[in-house]
Amino acid sequence: MPSAASTSISPKPDPNQQRLKNCRATCLVEVSAERLPLLQTSSCWPIPRLLDFSREEQSTPKMSPSDARIVEYGPSDPVVEVLRGAVSARLLHHPDRTFAFEVTLDLVRGAEFFGQKPPVHFHVQEEYIEATQGRVGLEVDGREIVLTPGPDGRFDIAPYLHHRSYPIPLDRQEDGNTVVKFLLSGGSKTDDPAASNLHPIFFENWYKYQDDIVVNGAPIDLLQIFCMFDAGGTYLSLPWWVPFGRTVSITLGVVLGRWIGSGLLGYQPFYRKWTSDWELACRKMEMSIFTRRFVDRSKTD
Repeated sequence: MPSAASTSISPKPDPNQQRLKNCRATCLVEVSAERLPLLQTSSCWPIPRLLDFSREEQSTPKMSPSDARIVEYGPSDPVVEVLRGAVSARLLHHPDRTFAFEVTLDLVRGAEFFGQKPPVHFHVQEEYIEATQGRVGLEVDGREIVLTPGPDGRFDIAPYLHHRSYPIPLDRQEDGNTVVKFLLSGGSKTDDPAASNLHPIFFENWYKYQDDIVVNGAPIDLLQIFCMFDAGGTYLSLPWWVPFGRTVSITLGVVLGRWIGSGLLGYQPFYRKWTSDWELACRKMEMSIFTRRFVDRSKTD
């Protein structure tokens, strides 16, 4: 008979403890897979990339009926063209929305610009996006959705949902497609355009501001970016670990962009030279005591 000193009795494994270890290991893998916030210095998207938690996993989102057949094209539709013709946005008429853009991205002309994704952000108002030609990437809460043309091809981006859109690279396009098109719309036709958070003049000024930096070499000004974004009901997404991230982001936009930027330092959210509907821009700026001083309907440039 073996002595007590030489006897070894192994405890029975506890399945609950093993599940806890597996859970902890999974959490560590997930956290280590996330990228740390980086300063985005790409010439195409020259602003801080405050969140870059990309995942290549595909998902099956709930899609809505396409708007492609109900938008109306006209001979005098305003067109914004930036980044040396690589990006153009045509303002269309939508029977149910405040605005609608057809955005065209030339992947060959824009090869030097599209290597980096735009910053993750959110809007305080619903936005709608759908691909009408080629494949469009939409990152929603860190997961990529690939949009393609179809009868149920519209994705409805809910208010406060972290997202960003970008063209799928050439090597992932189908049939050698080199041009991507998508519809971007928002607001309700029953709303007063001046009271709407998302509106076309925000997109016009934002696109033109990026073009001024990339093509003309203008310096990057974070206060100008916060000012424009706040006026368009748009805010940069903060890293997931920031408590009350959306509230903090909106507060930064209001304090830095509206109070300090416009109120103290004279930053305008919209500029005449970049705005096709200056009357709407003036009505928007009249609604805030911080931007009323920029209203001048006689401006021509």
